Amino acid sequence: MDLPLESPTIPDVIETERLVIRSPMPGDGLAVNAAILETWDALHHWMPWARERPTVEETEERMRQSRTNFVNRVDLPMLVWLRERPTVVVGGTGLHRMDWA
Repeated sequence: MDLPLESPTIPDVIETERLVIRSPMPGDGLAVNAAILETWDALHHWMPWARERPTVEETEERMRQSRTNFVNRVDLPMLVWLRERPTVVVGGTGLHRMDWA
């Protein structure tokens, strides 16, 4: 996928009064894995990637790949963290399957 000559400006971090919404970073695997396992019973019914409970190592690898994808503008995943409890992931979102043309 080719990016336009001027790549869009997309912030790495969006902060609100209650939340920090940011792109995945190396080291996020432990917190993300905890959130996945805590919500597994509901999560695996709706998310195509949630077919088997991941290990922390698998989740960390996914976070590292997600960061690479974000930097390269291939996929724009974002993690949602509680501002007052910065080690707690409460969700994920993003822009996927972009057509930069």
